[in-house]
Amino acid sequence: MECVTSGDVQRTRFASLSVGGKQTANRPKRSSPLSNVEVTAIAVDNPIKITVELQRRYHNMTTQLSMDCSRPAANRIQLFGIDIDVVDMQEAVTTITQWTADEHVECKFVVTPNVDHAIMLQENEALRRVYGAASLVLADGFPIIVASKLLQKPLPERVAGSELVPTLFDAATPTQPLSVYLLGAAEGVADRAAEVIHAKWPNVAVVGTYSPPMGFQNDEQENEKIIEKIAEVSPDVLVVGLGAPKQELWVHKHHERLSAKVALCVGATIDFMAGEKKQAPVWMRRTGLEWIHRMLSEPRRLVGRYARDAWIFPRLLWKEYWKRSDR
Repeated sequence: MECVTSGDVQRTRFASLSVGGKQTANRPKRSSPLSNVEVTAIAVDNPIKITVELQRRYHNMTTQLSMDCSRPAANRIQLFGIDIDVVDMQEAVTTITQWTADEHVECKFVVTPNVDHAIMLQENEALRRVYGAASLVLADGFPIIVASKLLQKPLPERVAGSELVPTLFDAATPTQPLSVYLLGAAEGVADRAAEVIHAKWPNVAVVGTYSPPMGFQNDEQENEKIIEKIAEVSPDVLVVGLGAPKQELWVHKHHERLSAKVALCVGATIDFMAGEKKQAPVWMRRTGLEWIHRMLSEPRRLVGRYARDAWIFPRLLWKEYWKRSDR
């Protein structure tokens, strides 16, 4: 058995299985049918036992397969110390939609690295651990996509958090609606975003919003309050807009206690949806010029950051190139 991702569909394929002691190439190593010796021993003792045992092992095998197929196929590339999932937007949405339909126990979380994240990860061990534990790592930054192609590890396309959320909402249907909690942005912004969402996506219900105070991540009482608020409504999707790396660190620290099926760390997405910040035109996003629009919109916050990124990122790219050449 193996888990296969093709286009926008994940499906299960049953490969041929032999009951001899040898394992076929397509057969999973985690669980094997009975060997000839085991079959003979059980059959001699009690012929009925062999049927029961085969059923039990088949059940264990298919249960594990179901768990594996709730994640994208193990197809990742490593760039700048980040293991990035090789998926396009539709595959990412399909995966997250499948997670929201599952009754899994632990909240899965999604991160969307851009150039700034790649630079922070070089010296931030805690953030590296977060990215290593993430259920889905999606390339947000356009330079990350360009770098993957230059290094012959091509990613299919940019999957920006600000576009992932509305695309996920588009996928909601009357038979599989979404419940959403908005965590982040300034006071009142998430409420305005909720109004926009309800007007545009009838199959999406915003079941709660909250704007944490400054420094909340260091206040255990405030953290408990947020966790309880989320637990009261148990949303399918927790949209987290607290800024990087705060949002990633907070979600990773608390994800085992979050009563949401999926948490999306997506930066300014709540602000964009509320109209608090204006998103770059589509043509700028598609051509890698979004940074110009954002820098002009928030010069005091972003000019210094983009100047630093423009100085450091080419060095990281050169380092990756030489690392590849030495192999």
